[in-house]
Amino acid sequence: MSSKQVRLQVGVSEELARRIKQKCDQENMSVYAYAGHLLEQAFIHDYKGTSDQLLAPHIRSAVRQEINQMMENLMEMMVRSYMEAGTARRMVQASLILPPQLDRERVRELERRNWDSTYKELREDIKGFGNWRRLLVDDPLMNQADVEEEESSPPSSK
Repeated sequence: MSSKQVRLQVGVSEELARRIKQKCDQENMSVYAYAGHLLEQAFIHDYKGTSDQLLAPHIRSAVRQEINQMMENLMEMMVRSYMEAGTARRMVQASLILPPQLDRERVRELERRNWDSTYKELREDIKGFGNWRRLLVDDPLMNQADVEEEESSPPSSK
């Protein structure tokens, strides 16, 4: 705020004026200085509150974006772990059945078939993940908070 001070007259109740006067006497300040300080603090607090209201939807959006990215990364890691574990399990099972010495091409072909089989199983197991993700992303409580925020905010001037 500017260091230049101007006189401002305000109307307050007699009770509030009495309390301000008592506080000024305790603090050994003038009513003029104390009331000005209170008014300045109230204005700053109101300004910060307004700016917080303006930023809240953007913060929520950024958090949602980060959560979505994190969920995508987790899903990729889960799928990769599933595929690796499934293929390894099938390869171990195959090694117990097949002869000990197989040529490299035969092992690669076997690995490719096991990977494909694991992928087919994964497609069945993963069907429920889409609904789970939709529940988290399209959370009605979060959407309700957005609606309430928009309803409580002043209309924008166009």
